Amino acid sequence: VLRAAAPARAAHDRIHGLVLGCAVGHGGKVNGFTVPSPQAQQALVQAALADAGVDAATISYVEAHGTGTALGDPIEARALAAALALHDVAQPLAIGSIKSNMGHLEAAAGLAGLTKVLLQMRHRTLVPSLHSAERNAAVDWTWLRVPQQCEPWQPRMDGARAVWRAGVSAFGAGGSNAHVIVEAPETVAALAAPATGPQLLVLSAASEAALLAGARQLARHLEVTPAVELADVAATLQWGRAALRERWAAVCDSVEQAIGLLRAFGAGETAGWRGRAAPGSVDVPPQASLAEQAGMWVAGGQAAWAPRRRPLLALPSYAFTRMKCWVDDVRDPVLPPPTPVATLAERVWRPAEAAVPAVPGSGDVLCAVDAATIGLGRHLAAALAPRTVRFVELGTDAAVTAPVIVRGALETVVVLAGLDGADTGWQRAFDLCRGLARGAALAPLHILHVTSGLHAPAAAGAGSSGAVLAGLLHALAAESTGLTVTVLDVDELALRDDAALARGAALLRTELALRTPGDICVTRLGRFRPVWTDVAPAAHAWQPDAQALYLITGGTRGLGANLARQLVRRGARRLVLLARQPGPHADLLAADLVARGAQVRLVFGALEGLDLARMLHDLPAVPVGGIFHCAGIGTRQPGALADRPLADIDAVLAPKTGGLAALLPLVAACRPRFVLAFSSISAVVPATGVGVGDYAAANAAMEYLAELHGRRGCPELMTLAWPVWQSSSANAAAIATMARHGLPVLDDEQAFDLLWTALATPTSGRMAAVPAAALPRPQAATVPSTPTGSTPMTATNPNDATVATLAWLRKILAQRLQMPVEMIPARATFAELGIESVMLGRLVEDIEAQLGRPLAPSALLEHPTAEDLAAHLAAAAPAPAAPA
Repeated sequence: VLRAAAPARAAHDRIHGLVLGCAVGHGGKVNGFTVPSPQAQQALVQAALADAGVDAATISYVEAHGTGTALGDPIEARALAAALALHDVAQPLAIGSIKSNMGHLEAAAGLAGLTKVLLQMRHRTLVPSLHSAERNAAVDWTWLRVPQQCEPWQPRMDGARAVWRAGVSAFGAGGSNAHVIVEAPETVAALAAPATGPQLLVLSAASEAALLAGARQLARHLEVTPAVELADVAATLQWGRAALRERWAAVCDSVEQAIGLLRAFGAGETAGWRGRAAPGSVDVPPQASLAEQAGMWVAGGQAAWAPRRRPLLALPSYAFTRMKCWVDDVRDPVLPPPTPVATLAERVWRPAEAAVPAVPGSGDVLCAVDAATIGLGRHLAAALAPRTVRFVELGTDAAVTAPVIVRGALETVVVLAGLDGADTGWQRAFDLCRGLARGAALAPLHILHVTSGLHAPAAAGAGSSGAVLAGLLHALAAESTGLTVTVLDVDELALRDDAALARGAALLRTELALRTPGDICVTRLGRFRPVWTDVAPAAHAWQPDAQALYLITGGTRGLGANLARQLVRRGARRLVLLARQPGPHADLLAADLVARGAQVRLVFGALEGLDLARMLHDLPAVPVGGIFHCAGIGTRQPGALADRPLADIDAVLAPKTGGLAALLPLVAACRPRFVLAFSSISAVVPATGVGVGDYAAANAAMEYLAELHGRRGCPELMTLAWPVWQSSSANAAAIATMARHGLPVLDDEQAFDLLWTALATPTSGRMAAVPAAALPRPQAATVPSTPTGSTPMTATNPNDATVATLAWLRKILAQRLQMPVEMIPARATFAELGIESVMLGRLVEDIEAQLGRPLAPSALLEHPTAEDLAAHLAAAAPAPAAPA
C-alpha cells in the first residue's frame, strides 16, 4: 500500500520503506524490439536520483532487471556503472536480481524486486542471487558484485546519518523502463505507552474452517513471540484486518488468557463470542462495554475502534484453506485429452431407424400455427385425441383459442409456421418456446419444429424460413435440462387438401411419439438422419490461382485478416476485403499485403446491406476464384440464451445469415469456384456454445441456409465448422470447453492445412475441422417420462427440514462448481462462490429437479446463501413425493 509519508507517520502505520524518487522512460530507436539502450538506462537512473534528491554515492544496493541474457545484462551493467559513477568508488556495488529465484514475472517483475529490497531492509541483510556464481564474461565486474551468500547490509553515510538506500529497475521488452530509489524507514521515535486493562480481540474469515485455523495460528504466534503487548495485538486485529463474514471475539486481560481462549476456540470448544455478519446490522456504539461490542460485532455490527497510538504488529496473515488442484492423472475423465486432429468430417444423411410404433404422450400439446397451417394443426389435434391440444397463432397479437399460455400439464410444443413459404419471423415462436422451456428441468418438454425443404434429402419445398428458429432451438436445448428439440423436415404439403393434411397429421403424431432429438427428414423415399463421417483427403492441397480474384468477408480482423495473409503467401495476388468499419488496422493490413505483391481493394459497410453484384461491375474483369465468408459478431456478453434480448440475438444473426443472403446475388453473377462459410463447432456440438447460444445459433442457421441454397442453384456453397484457434479465441475458458468435449485446439499451421485440404476435397458441403469420432452421434428416440427427482424430506420440525435441505443443496452446489462438498460454506453468498449468469439458471433447474416443483429464479437473489435458501425452501409447501 502506498501512502504519503506524513499521514502514514501520523497514523502510526507500519512503514516498510520510503520511496524517495522515481523515473520512467523509453529506450527509443534501437536495432531490435528487445534490444536495450545503455544511454536511455543511464539517463533513467540519473533522473530517479535527481527526483529523489540524493547523491549516487549513498546507494548501497541495486536490484537490477537482470534477466540473465547475454545482451541485456552487460548493457544494464554499463548503464549502472555510468549513472552511479562507480568508477570513483573504492568498493564494488552489490547488485542482484530476484529473477534467479522465481523467474520473470513480466508485468509484476518490478513489484517482486521491490518486495525483495524491502525484506532485505527489514532484516538489514543482502541475500544471494541464485545461479550467478559463473559470471557473465561480457560484464565488467570491477565495479559490481553479486552476493553469493547472506551478508550484513552495510549502510552508507548521508551527512551524519547512516542510510540503507537502494535502486530498483524494471524494464519492458519494448523499451519502457522504470527505476525507483527506496530507503529503509528511520527508527521509530519513542512510542506512546500501550493501553492497559482488558482488550477486545476480533477474528474473522470467509469460512468457519478458516476462522478456526486463524485462531490456532494466532495462538501459536503469541506463544513464541516475546514481550508482545496485548493492546497492540487487539489494535492490529481491529485496524489491520478486513471484517469478513464468519466472526469471533473475546475480551482478554492478558496475552496468556488470549492464548488460552484462542486455543480453546481453535479446538472447537465454546469460548468468547461467535457469530456471522448479517446484512443491515447496526453500528456498535463507542460507549458500549467490551462485552457488548463483542456481541454486536460478531453479528455484523460496524465498530468505531479507538484511535491507534502505536504501529501495527506483524501478526500472522489470513489462514487460507489449502486445496490440492494438481492433476495427478492426465486420463482424468473430467477433462479427457484433446482428440488429435486427423481428418475433416462431413455431414451426410443416412436412412434412420424405422419409425416403430411408440407409446404416445398423455400431456397437453400446444400447437403454434400461422394462417396457412391452422388446418394442419386441427388435423393434428384430431389425430392426438383424447390429448388436449391448444393453439396459438404466430404473426398475430392474439391466440386462436388460448389467450394466455401457461405451462400446467403441457408436455409438447409443435411449431407449424412458414410451411407455405411465408416468412412469419422467428422472434415470436422463439420467445414462446424459451418461455415454456424454463420449467423443463421439472417437467420435460418436447419441441417439434416442422419445416419443409430445409434438410438435404428433402425435395424442393418452402425452405429457409425455419433455419434461424432451428438453430436457436438446438442452442436452447443445449442450455436447458429436460428440453428435447426435434427439427422435422417434410416434403412440400398441400395445405388446402384435407387428405394430404390427414397424412401429414399422422406423420407428426408418429414423430411426437418417437421424440427423436436432433434433425430428422421424412420424404417419399423414407426417414433420414444426419451422421458425421471422416473425409478421405485429396492427394494434393488446394492452391490459389494468381490470376483469379478472392473475396473475404470480415477480412480485416481476426481469422479473416489471417486468411488474407496466408492466401498471399500461398500465391493469391488479387483480394477484395469486406469489413463493417474502416480503421487503421485495415489500412495497415492492406499495406502489408500490397508490400507482398498483392492487389487489394477494401470495401466497408454492413455486409447484409451491400449491393455486392453492383460492386462486381467495378472490379477488373477476372474470374472470381472463391469467396470466404468469415464475417461474424460474437456474443456481447455471455449469458443464458433464454434471457437474451431478441435485438441482441438479431445483431449476432445478421452477419452470418443476412451476410450469406447478401452473397447469393454475387454468387449467381460471377459463379466463383467455391463459396466457403466459416462456421463454429458450437453449431455442430451445441453444448460447446452454452453461454454464447446466440452465436452458436447464428452459425447453425447459416449452415442450414448454405445447405439449402447449395441444392437450389448454388452448388459452390460449403461450410466449415472450426474448433478453437489458438491465435483467435483461445482463452482459458474456450480451451477448457474443447477439452471437456474431446475437441482439439488448432494452431495456425494445423488449421490452414485443414482449410487447403477442404477446398481440394469433394464433400457434401457441410464440414467440420475435427474427426467424426469427436462429433455427436445420433441419439436414440425417447419416450415421455416423469422426472424422478429425489424423495422429498419428511422432517418432524422446521429445524430438521432446514438441515436436510441444506445437505442436498450443498451437494448440488458442489456438483455445479466441481468442488468437494466440504468446501462449500453454508453461509457464503452465491456471488462469492462464483455462481452467476448461466450457472445461476442451471442451479435453479437442479433445485427444481430435486424439489419436484417449480422455483422462482428470484428466490436465489432474495435468499443469496445456501443456508438462507435452505431455510426458505424448508418453510415452503412440501414437495410432492417422487414416483416409485
